[in-house]
Amino acid sequence: NTTLTCAYMFNEGNFKKIPSLDFKQTDGVATADLGSLFIHNNYLTEIGDIKNVRPKALNLMFNNCYRLRQLPNFINFQTDYINNNTAGVNGIFNYCNSLRQIPEDFLKSLYSVKQTSIYSNIYYNTFQNCYALDEIRGLTTKTANLTSSAFSNTFTSCGRVKDIIFETQEDGTPF
Repeated sequence: NTTLTCAYMFNEGNFKKIPSLDFKQTDGVATADLGSLFIHNNYLTEIGDIKNVRPKALNLMFNNCYRLRQLPNFINFQTDYINNNTAGVNGIFNYCNSLRQIPEDFLKSLYSVKQTSIYSNIYYNTFQNCYALDEIRGLTTKTANLTSSAFSNTFTSCGRVKDIIFETQEDGTPF
């Protein structure tokens, strides 16, 4: 029942590539705080698969990874434990200047955790300064009691984004 704290593990390094990270424990997946895991890693261009983890937090995970063009594959990535009373996923892609796309299923899983009214600005700084991002698909508004600040700085300086598509129901209508 231990939570691994991996915050700042690869921050401000000169890493260009990071191989796969497998968090598998003898008794299954590891619970880990991945907040700020790669923060300020300005040279990072490639991350291998991230496997077997049940993150407690992902806030600022890729923040300021200027050269990262593509997210890693997430295998057996269980988002049901993301702490819903804190920042959780706040600013996860902030300043990912070269990021081209974010898989829709990954976004849906990030925001699938029911947020409480204590933390209702769930998209704060999420895509800020993602200059190369073409579209954003899979956002949902059903995870929280949204307030007027829910989308504060969310899409600032996303000049290439042509479409922002929120999650829809099976019949195609928004939630």
